[in-house]
Amino acid sequence: MSRRKNGSTGLNLDSLLDTLTNVVGFLVILLALMQMGVGDAVERIREKNPEAFEINENDIKKAREKAQELAVLRKKLEEQLRVLEEKLKIIKSTLSVEIAAKDVQLPQVSMSVEEAQKLLDQLKKKIPELETQFSNTDKELARIMALLNKTPDPKVPPGTFISLPDPHPVDAGYEPVYFFCKNNRLICINLEAIQKAARDRIVANKSMFRWKDPNPKKKSSAKSKTEEIDEYDGKKITENFTKNPLISNEFKVKIRTYDQSKAIILLLEALAGGGETKDRIVMSTSKYRAVITTISTRKQKKFAQFLVHPDSFDIYLEARAIADKYKIPSGWHILYGTAWGTSINQPVQVHQIVVPPPPPPGTKVQPRPPPKLLD
Repeated sequence: MSRRKNGSTGLNLDSLLDTLTNVVGFLVILLALMQMGVGDAVERIREKNPEAFEINENDIKKAREKAQELAVLRKKLEEQLRVLEEKLKIIKSTLSVEIAAKDVQLPQVSMSVEEAQKLLDQLKKKIPELETQFSNTDKELARIMALLNKTPDPKVPPGTFISLPDPHPVDAGYEPVYFFCKNNRLICINLEAIQKAARDRIVANKSMFRWKDPNPKKKSSAKSKTEEIDEYDGKKITENFTKNPLISNEFKVKIRTYDQSKAIILLLEALAGGGETKDRIVMSTSKYRAVITTISTRKQKKFAQFLVHPDSFDIYLEARAIADKYKIPSGWHILYGTAWGTSINQPVQVHQIVVPPPPPPGTKVQPRPPPKLLD
């Protein structure tokens, strides 16, 4: 008589595995849609100007943070789904094996059916919370998109066309007349008057500004040409004009000196409200028009040199058109910073503290080419 085999088939966990997979998969898809919706809205907002409709950079930042949080949560759920599927496969494959004998012990698995059911219940409890978050996010996106759709497309302002400088030398005998363009205003610079005012102030305070050698040497009775010219202390002059700038011809004037040079550099900074506007310079009674017509009618050998700040191309173009109309040679260059530097000219000079070494014997000094100031 043959021995009856004792055995039984394993539990069928297909339905449980399908349920767990469907729940977690639904959560992953839900989070993916939320992340995609937030990311797409943020990018569209940045293409326009949402601030006009009370959408500021902080709102966009919060939307990006929400998208990142949803992405992290989606990644965690995907990992939990992967681990859960592996464990359920182990349970299913183990229980589906027929037991040959009663005393055969099943191999242990890391998760029981009760634990899997408990995890499934926990995931189900998260669904309402995620649905609420999705609903709130969807409403906020709808509000932002509605405002975004009302935002008009940005209009590009008309461009300002200028000719790039194509400099060439000035004809012999011509002298510059400077015009300062800043804050979309034009100032006619009476450079000779400013230089004279600065020189007079230095000479008037000669005893205070004169250079005193800290290491005096015994001098011979014969004086050289350089000793006949008064030399001033550059640092003292700089400090004095910094504390008390010279106010002259719509400019505040300071001074800069260098240890390697005897030159005194005037720094001209335009005063607020100085000069003439674009509407004013076109009038026959304007100061600019008077300077240009004087050069033209008297046939003076002068050319217009425009010092143009980046915020003043409009008034430069208007002024340049007037100069071209009167056939005045002209040139221009861009100014960066608030001040324009130019020399005070001789005979006032400061003591040169650092003297460069002489050139090697036989070195030929190349003459400087004439400056290219016209275009």
